[in-house]
Amino acid sequence: MDFFDVVTTQRAIRRLKPDPIPGALLRQILDAAICAPSGGNRQGWSFLVIRDAARRKRLGELYREAWGELMKVPYYAGAAKEPPDSPAAKMLASARHLAEHLGEAPVLVMACIALEPGVTPTLTTGASIYPAVQNIMLAARALGIGSCLTTIHRFRDAQ
Repeated sequence: MDFFDVVTTQRAIRRLKPDPIPGALLRQILDAAICAPSGGNRQGWSFLVIRDAARRKRLGELYREAWGELMKVPYYAGAAKEPPDSPAAKMLASARHLAEHLGEAPVLVMACIALEPGVTPTLTTGASIYPAVQNIMLAARALGIGSCLTTIHRFRDAQ
């Protein structure tokens, strides 16, 4: 796929197919991630690849719980009251589908970043991981694989 076709057709895919992702394609996607620039050229990230069905199912359960909490936030609670054909309601329906089916995805990739010990997180702490995540999404798109960036799981960090 042409670079600009990839960039201009990239979108959040929340209705994921259960088709397995071949290891060679997953490796290609992760190779694109580790080529991303980062602040201070530190590349302080790692990528947790979850293929095990039981673990994906458990993560899906935790994600659904976190989704329930998120729906109490005024922005999302307000979107739930929008007319069904509104952009906000359509986005919410798509996001709800992801919350209900995340554990069925054939593979989950969690982007993790190592923070300096004792550093109090700020709004930009860890932001260097986003170019790597974007590379994951663009590489997946170029290979015909859907992806979606989400951070809702952060509501369940302890688990």
